[in-house]
Amino acid sequence: MKGYILRQHMADSGIKVIDIASTLGVTHAAVSRCIHGQTKSLRIRKAIADAIGKPINEVFPEATTKEAA
Repeated sequence: MKGYILRQHMADSGIKVIDIASTLGVTHAAVSRCIHGQTKSLRIRKAIADAIGKPINEVFPEATTKEAA
């Protein structure tokens, strides 16, 4: 899912990048980089997908089956 679409889903769900960052104990920038595909942290990807109620493979289709398991 493209970053701007993912951010729209987050906005629609009332989720902010800082909310995910605070929950995980990471920086706002780390979450933002993951949203825009600059990093591929499975932990952050999973938290983003969970926050908007979508499967990780739908949010990050490039995630491998092994990563998403």
